[in-house]
Amino acid sequence: MCVPRTFYPPNTEYGGLASVGSKLIIKRDMSIRKTPFVAGEFYHIYNRGNSKQKIFHDKKDYERFVKLLYFSNSNKSFEFRNIAGKLFELNRGKILVSIGAYCLMPNHFHILVSQKENGSISKFMQKLTTAYSMYYNT
Repeated sequence: MCVPRTFYPPNTEYGGLASVGSKLIIKRDMSIRKTPFVAGEFYHIYNRGNSKQKIFHDKKDYERFVKLLYFSNSNKSFEFRNIAGKLFELNRGKILVSIGAYCLMPNHFHILVSQKENGSISKFMQKLTTAYSMYYNT
């Protein structure tokens, strides 16, 4: 995470950031959901680019994200660069979530998901956003 060079007075809090002495730290409990997801219920999940910046610039970015929706929805790990050919015929293993719908906009996305078992929405979103961030930032 890139934090802008801003002066933070010692021992203060700013949203998910806190300063201790002269060091700026990220609070780990910021991303923990207080109310657990319930299996079988649908949830509207959305994510937006930093400062409303575009996260999809061309058709290739949209296509990559759709492929990552498919591959991230698995209990198996994968390396996208090692997957070639018939992408949607590979054995993904057990799926984590049911995807009811998705919408990709230039600076954000929406996904309607239902988890199969406890913790699977969080795992799916972690895999999806990490994989797309790694693609986008290379």
